[in-house]
Amino acid sequence: MPLETEYADDTSFSNSRKEPLDDLYPVCKAVFSEWNLSVNDSKTESLHFYQATPRPQNRKKMVPGIEYQGDEAWRKHKVLGSILCSNEDIKKKCILGNVAYANFKNVWSRNDISLDRRLKIYDAQVVSIMLYNCNSWAAPSHALDHLDATHRNHLRDMIGIKWPRGHISNDKLYERCSTRSLSERVYAARWKMLGHVLRYDEDTPALLALKFCIFTEGRGSGFKGRRGAPRMNLLNVFRNDLLRRKIVNTLKNLDDFENLRATAMNKVFWKSLSNIKYDI
Repeated sequence: MPLETEYADDTSFSNSRKEPLDDLYPVCKAVFSEWNLSVNDSKTESLHFYQATPRPQNRKKMVPGIEYQGDEAWRKHKVLGSILCSNEDIKKKCILGNVAYANFKNVWSRNDISLDRRLKIYDAQVVSIMLYNCNSWAAPSHALDHLDATHRNHLRDMIGIKWPRGHISNDKLYERCSTRSLSERVYAARWKMLGHVLRYDEDTPALLALKFCIFTEGRGSGFKGRRGAPRMNLLNVFRNDLLRRKIVNTLKNLDDFENLRATAMNKVFWKSLSNIKYDI
């Protein structure tokens, strides 16, 4: 498992215990200073990942004051502009999208600007915010439905057809605006990211993390999953993407992983599968 990751001027260190990270912090400051880099104490954060108490099926058996699975505090933590829980991140992105749309309200209603030009502005100023880091989402269908609904509300308002003054079907709406649902763009972005990760060098943190997830599910790995139905995660989303694209590869072991890497090396074939439309 990769224990160190960097992105631009952000560095993260991970460990299964807190003590080594506490000892590492002053060492980092000393090493970084040798390269004329400084560590901002006020921006340095410590985050604890954990599994809360399993949620009982009967809500009446829930005890006040106890934190249950799905309500862990780390799920609402923001890293590199995205909330760690995909559901919460999509909700936040929809809110930010509505704010961005409202900021350009005078643009959307102008008849002297063609619809095609307004849609380009909308894609640059609003959709880019709503889809930021969407390639790493592991979200259920109802969360993506909320994203699509927010997108369609914007499009209907832009063309001036909105209930109860008028009605237009979703398919006709996308056709008139020469666009597609945001969920389809999420599928394509995630597939593109998976291809990039699989083509990375062996020592790349993203590839090591994916390999680690597959390994820990195998027998004899020493890791146990929690009881109850498993929560949706990015690895299982990747598996669903493979099945829907009719790639016979379940990613159950490292042999499957290496075979999939060999498939991803064919960039032309991999790209041909990126825009396949399917239902969740």
